[in-house]
Amino acid sequence: MKSGSQIRSEWDKQSFLRPLFRTNPMTATIARRETNSLRQMISLQRHQLPSGIWLDLGCGTEPFFDRPSQSMVIAVDHSRDIIRHARSNHPDNHFVLSDTMALPFSDNSAALIVAYGLTEYMESPALWLQEMRRILCMNGLLAFTSSPICLPNRVRSVWSPVLYLRNRSMWIKNIERSGMVLEDHRELWLQDQFLVRNSRT
Repeated sequence: MKSGSQIRSEWDKQSFLRPLFRTNPMTATIARRETNSLRQMISLQRHQLPSGIWLDLGCGTEPFFDRPSQSMVIAVDHSRDIIRHARSNHPDNHFVLSDTMALPFSDNSAALIVAYGLTEYMESPALWLQEMRRILCMNGLLAFTSSPICLPNRVRSVWSPVLYLRNRSMWIKNIERSGMVLEDHRELWLQDQFLVRNSRT
């Protein structure tokens, strides 16, 4: 079994290859459709968002969205090298170095959390959802993607340092157990997308 430092090193190398994935015509089309789909899910509920910060977890070298005028967007990644590279390309953005399982943000501080291409590298979805619920404001939204069990993703797991493939029913059960509510769910070719609201009472 690979150590955490080995996995982190390999993931850093792969993150710097993401721009190549997005410039290849075929893979770029897939990535664009996935990103646009998740953005559309968020936009349909955006008018109901409470005030609070927006978090872009696992931002990599290319943050998910630009900073909107009405909210502060903070891009988060666990790699110092990746954040350094992302900051050089996006000097006006805010970046934080952190493990997404233990984020340095106050309870009830985030109106929107986006985790694009992140959850397939996490060992414990249930604990991660608990951390998301802690940070989210009342009625705040969590938008995230997951890699389902399918042949193309099994191929991806050959070269990925760690890739946890999970079915939709597992996520739906964990969302229910977390105390949050599933607002929307989409099934794409290589990706499942979830929009979750923190409706704690």
